[in-house]
Amino acid sequence: MVFETHFDWYRSVFITSALILWAYKVTLDPTKPLDDMGFMTGTMPSVLPCTFEFEKRIPETELRSMMQYYPEIA
Repeated sequence: MVFETHFDWYRSVFITSALILWAYKVTLDPTKPLDDMGFMTGTMPSVLPCTFEFEKRIPETELRSMMQYYPEIA
């Protein structure tokens, strides 16, 4: 029973991650430098080591027209 619960949780995280990577183009913010040693001090940094930009891959109008065939989801 415990294994099934954990497996369902991991599957949910996988599906959500796959949908985010499918729906958005994820890139590092070019205006802020990447601090690759940000978490190495052992404490939580006051400034996050990197920031991301999310750009839609599909325009909202096109996505809505695709989703009209699945009213239970929208």
